[in-house]
Amino acid sequence: RLRAAGTDYPADVTGTYLSFPKTAIGPDAQALIDRVEAGLGDHDSPYDLAKALVDEFHSSRFTYSADISNVDCGALGVVECFAHYRVGYCQYYATTMAILLRSEGIPSRVVQGFLPGERDSDGVETLRNSNSHAWVQVYFPGYGWVDFDPTGGNLAQIPQIPLGSPVPSRSPRASASGDEGVNDPDLRSRAAQEIGPPPATGVGSSGAPPPAAFAVVAILLVSAFGILAAVAYRRGPRQLTGETAYGSLVRLAARFGFGPRPTQTVYEYATSLGDVLPFARPELQTVANAKVEVAYARRELAPERVRALRDAVGRLRLALLRLAFRRSDRKAFRTRRQR
Repeated sequence: RLRAAGTDYPADVTGTYLSFPKTAIGPDAQALIDRVEAGLGDHDSPYDLAKALVDEFHSSRFTYSADISNVDCGALGVVECFAHYRVGYCQYYATTMAILLRSEGIPSRVVQGFLPGERDSDGVETLRNSNSHAWVQVYFPGYGWVDFDPTGGNLAQIPQIPLGSPVPSRSPRASASGDEGVNDPDLRSRAAQEIGPPPATGVGSSGAPPPAAFAVVAILLVSAFGILAAVAYRRGPRQLTGETAYGSLVRLAARFGFGPRPTQTVYEYATSLGDVLPFARPELQTVANAKVEVAYARRELAPERVRALRDAVGRLRLALLRLAFRRSDRKAFRTRRQR
């Protein structure tokens, strides 16, 4: 299924996860990717290339070593140095694989975290600095990010993706914009006949409501905003952690059409939301930092950090209410997320 996923990548994925310094790939790195591609044969999908790179790095041609003090990279970058000397540790393996995939137009990113630690009989898992690790995620349309671990030395921990029955390649997807054929006069004519004329509005020949209606609507909107502001300020996660703070932020923003895309990281979403609400950037950064530290670094926030987080969440609940009145910003936000 991953072979048949195709290359119809979202614009926000290609805009972020295909860039790399052009100087990163020298003659040795280019020879490496050329050799791997030459061995693909008929199976030359992004999945096959990612799998072939993992197999190449796991082979005896590369040596895992945490001590590279005797390797003199000189002016070479990480990728070219690793492709030339073929010795290094997990960051070298992961960075090289990600850059080589990007050079072939395949979105990829390096992930840093921890290998499984020691778990005792009570279920408590101990993670040490020696458990730190880096691996690669490759994006597949319809499936999202899939883990690949190219690190050699029998350190790779990600289980192999099982092979299943083959499926046919995807057909090109129809445009989701709804604009296809809009310049076809026959299509416009048929659409007009099916839709028919617009219904009468009932507001008079001028089509404009009386001035009193605007005053009533304005009063109702101000009252509703005041009530929402009071409720938003008082409500919030009862047990405040980085997880609950970020969750409440996402839920409230999503109600107004400013939710995150599945492919966005915590920091990417906080940055894009900060572009809409620039005055709330410090609070957004506070919540994003707490989320990452608690969810991914498994840290426990100190009491002063919790107090700062609570203050930031309280201010954000009021700031996010402004999103309800920013329809034009909502369209720009969606457009920016698609790039």
